[in-house]
Amino acid sequence: LNPKPIYYQSYNCSNVVELIVGGEAAKHGEFPHHALLGYPREDDGPTGRYSFSCGGSLISDRFVLTAAHCFSYGNPEIVRLGEYDLKVDSTSKLDFGIAEIVRHPKYRNSRSYHDIALIRLNETVLFSKIIRPACLWTDPSLNVSRFVATGFGKLDEGSVELSTIMMKVQLDLFPSSDCGELFRDNRNFREGINEGQLCVGSLIGGKDTCQGDSGGPLQIITEPRSCIYNIVGVTSTGAACGVGNSKAIYTNVAHYLDWIEQVVWELSSAECNEYRKVIRTTHKIIPLLIDPTAHEINVYNCTHELKLIVGGQQARYGEFPHQALLGYPKQSDPSDHEFLCGGTLISEQHVLTAAHCFSDRDPTVVRLGEYDTTFKTYEELQLKIDRIRRHPKYPRSQPYDDIAIIRLERPVLLSKHIRPACLWDSKRRPTSQFVASGFGRVDFFDRELSPTLMKVQLDEFPRDACSRYFRRLRKGLGPGQLCVGSVTPKKDTCQGDSGGPLQLLTNSSTCTYHIVGITSLGGACAYAKSFGIYTEVAHYLDWIEDNPKVTGRTNDYKTSPNGTPANDGEFPHQVRVGQWFYEDEDDTAFILRCSGALISDRYVLVSGHCFWTMGDKTVSLGRHDYTRNSSLPELLIERDDLVLHPSFDELTKASYNDIGLLRLNEPVTFTSHIYPACLWTEDDTQLPQKFTVTGFTTGKLVNDTQDTRLVKVQMSSVPNERCTQEYAGTDYYPQGVTDALLCLESPVEWKASCEGDGGGLVQTLDGELYRLIGLEAKGHECDELHQKYTYTKVQKQLDWIERVVWECIEYQNIVINRQTLIPLTLQPKPIEFEVYNCTNVIQLIVGGEQAKHGEFPHHALLGFPKEDNPDIIEFSCGGTLISDQHVLTAAHCFAYGEPTMVRLGEYDTTFESPDEYESEIASIRRHPNYSFTRSYDDIALVKLKYPILLSKHIRPACLWETEQRNVTRYVATGFGYTEAYNPVQSTVMMKVQLDEFPVAECARAFKGDRKFKSGIKDGQLCIGSIVEGRDTCQGDSGGPLQVVINSKSCSYAVVGITSTGGICAVGNSKAVYTKVSHYIDWIEDNVWGANKM
Repeated sequence: LNPKPIYYQSYNCSNVVELIVGGEAAKHGEFPHHALLGYPREDDGPTGRYSFSCGGSLISDRFVLTAAHCFSYGNPEIVRLGEYDLKVDSTSKLDFGIAEIVRHPKYRNSRSYHDIALIRLNETVLFSKIIRPACLWTDPSLNVSRFVATGFGKLDEGSVELSTIMMKVQLDLFPSSDCGELFRDNRNFREGINEGQLCVGSLIGGKDTCQGDSGGPLQIITEPRSCIYNIVGVTSTGAACGVGNSKAIYTNVAHYLDWIEQVVWELSSAECNEYRKVIRTTHKIIPLLIDPTAHEINVYNCTHELKLIVGGQQARYGEFPHQALLGYPKQSDPSDHEFLCGGTLISEQHVLTAAHCFSDRDPTVVRLGEYDTTFKTYEELQLKIDRIRRHPKYPRSQPYDDIAIIRLERPVLLSKHIRPACLWDSKRRPTSQFVASGFGRVDFFDRELSPTLMKVQLDEFPRDACSRYFRRLRKGLGPGQLCVGSVTPKKDTCQGDSGGPLQLLTNSSTCTYHIVGITSLGGACAYAKSFGIYTEVAHYLDWIEDNPKVTGRTNDYKTSPNGTPANDGEFPHQVRVGQWFYEDEDDTAFILRCSGALISDRYVLVSGHCFWTMGDKTVSLGRHDYTRNSSLPELLIERDDLVLHPSFDELTKASYNDIGLLRLNEPVTFTSHIYPACLWTEDDTQLPQKFTVTGFTTGKLVNDTQDTRLVKVQMSSVPNERCTQEYAGTDYYPQGVTDALLCLESPVEWKASCEGDGGGLVQTLDGELYRLIGLEAKGHECDELHQKYTYTKVQKQLDWIERVVWECIEYQNIVINRQTLIPLTLQPKPIEFEVYNCTNVIQLIVGGEQAKHGEFPHHALLGFPKEDNPDIIEFSCGGTLISDQHVLTAAHCFAYGEPTMVRLGEYDTTFESPDEYESEIASIRRHPNYSFTRSYDDIALVKLKYPILLSKHIRPACLWETEQRNVTRYVATGFGYTEAYNPVQSTVMMKVQLDEFPVAECARAFKGDRKFKSGIKDGQLCIGSIVEGRDTCQGDSGGPLQVVINSKSCSYAVVGITSTGGICAVGNSKAVYTKVSHYIDWIEDNVWGANKM
């Protein structure tokens, strides 16, 4: 209902904030909820007998959330979980059969609304480190604007192959009106963008989801340390992938929560056990609260549908894996323990409990995974207590603010029987019935505690009921307390349950609980109208979350001139940069010059002033203290390249844009003590006031030795004007300290950066992770004592960082080289043309310029038997591969006969290449409205006899789907005539750039042509050039008119089909092309829909 599923092994989520988006691989196990839908193939492909062309999200042990359109053209047979690399046969992945598919009842194939569906698996999923559900985002008002999408879809628009490994991309939320404008002419969005949809994308080209990602999750991380995600959206539909201001539509999960819950709960009722009303059976056993009342109750476990007697009924083994026991040394034998209070595991290292549990004496150990105290199992774990933190307002005389947190001696390795619970974070609760659990007394008059874990269902009552019942409370019931109990005897908690959880079941299929309260105070257990007081967790969330003394990562550092030594592994992104010096063969030393921050597996962010000299070649990762032996291994990697900010002036002392990037010569394998920093992306208004500054002390800071260690110090921000005054009269900031710099102040005088300390980092603690805010800018001379320092803000340099690390060279304008070669359309005209191939930026002569080998892998040739010799094949029309079995072409290509084969991967017809492939034709389908006497509806589909194996040189193009086009310049390709009056086709593929004109100009150009009696229609484009020598010509018919949408990978969207024209490339040459977007419904229906060929 408000699920936050359990989390297991901790993963590295640090690189989620700034993702390498044009195709960064996710980490193995990073998205354990991701599902793949497997569709049967006619023959085994590279991914086996299934093609995985849609994704989904595991949301319970029986249900997967996906998009309804994934079933428009056929149903999958299986759902695969735990998949990471489709090419590797891993034991961690599991295939499940499908018991039922439930689309939203309002979904229609012809529209993109209500694009959401649920799949019920045919068996229950056993959760593991690699397979577990995600949470569902429940708040209709999104308080975040940045998400992560995952999938196995195309890596680029032009690729026909899906990614074989899971990829992730960071995307942003945009106003719905932006998508409304983008999809204004798309018939799937006749009613615009509604509240059940999200407009998500990126302003940067090459950053998007694409075909094959449909149904997959759009998510946000809610628990970075443990990689817990909330599903915000379901990938639905978009335009051309990753192009320009790319935006797409995602189904808004919060809008459909009622429907999801209705389907999941209804279909699960016979399999999992919801806590609901059942036939009541009375049993006189006193259960388990501080002051309980014996009474029968209806409750389920989460594996069998049974009528459980909860007034003392045992919990199931493993049913409450978050339950903790607090162990106190026995007076008779301090080495042994008695367990007198309970608690709740809420993280890998913290237990939530009641403050009154420490009133008389403190516990020394916590036991987890316990079920039966008379029997020791290998699942249970006992850990020492590192520290205890009571609420500062807790008074021992009155039970207000009765809450405390325990920090364990070390993080817990999570398992099936030991895992944290979620915390209920709202004052509003969906029900007034809760479950309490514990090992307290099962009878008020029995001094013995229960040896097994018990559970009881209790109800919430009005606050004044407890105020009347507990008259000794001077202030009545406090704002942070709940009144919970029962009006029927035998239903309560009792002594020994103090500190234990009062919980709400939010996902019955996985026994996922939210902690609503902490057992605090009661009267006589389970007598008559029994009430107890529970500490309300939601009231204390800020205190729980903002408790540095408990989290163990505090900013209260000793602020001495040399700082406080950092703990091993505390700053796993901090690296050293230096150089090896060789005195002789046996005497070498690594001299530290600077420090920096690892931000990806190949890049380190550094201060530019560290590299005025270029000698430093080696990067050291993982080890931060050389003053003592460390158990952490050191990783040394050589530098491959250095990129300084283009505006950084290396020749002066000016410290503007003092930032650089080191590229490593090999990728880094992340570990617990080596992984990237998150980058601060919010604006200055969101910056904290206090920061953690780290750097290596060496050189003159530590008696001129290389006994290096990482230290940390706390600093506060001050107005930049203060730093401008500080540096007045120096050469560092002649224009003052600008807003691209951060001015920090230390409470005491702090020595300026010396050799080895350059590139010090500014960060802030965000949950369990640090986010990098700035890097040290050159300022004071070494050994000077100062209190104010400047740092280059990372957020102000994000565009440059992303451009260097993640972006590719885009198509840009180049010098035009003129040459009058007749190119390649129906009516061409020789002329110069500025276009690129997709590998090197060179000046291409397009008025007859050859395409590059493999540049247009979707281009097809239609082979017709020669009239006088049918054994000889002539290629007199072109086409476009749009699926693994379909070619799009022009209907007029079949006016005088039908082709018998299609050739793909062709580049040079005089040379037989292993890349080319010929396929027989199974069937041809012209548009039903096409007439050979007219040039309207000139579109047709060719179905190949068998699906083809896609490759680097053979893969489909995308189809331009919208009437709106944000470009007016296109590329046409073909093997047609290269001269108007020379009827010899080109033996190599040619390309030409053409422009779009108003249809009225073509109407005038073809006035009097009987094929255009009705003028130029909506389904046609007017394309050509006002310069001679620029056109398509005979032999190019049916070929593609395309626009490049991802230059990095040569991805094209087909906008038109070469149809008809006048004399090739003569005068103001214009030709008519069939507009693909006008026929999208017909194409989809015949390729993938109900009328498919």
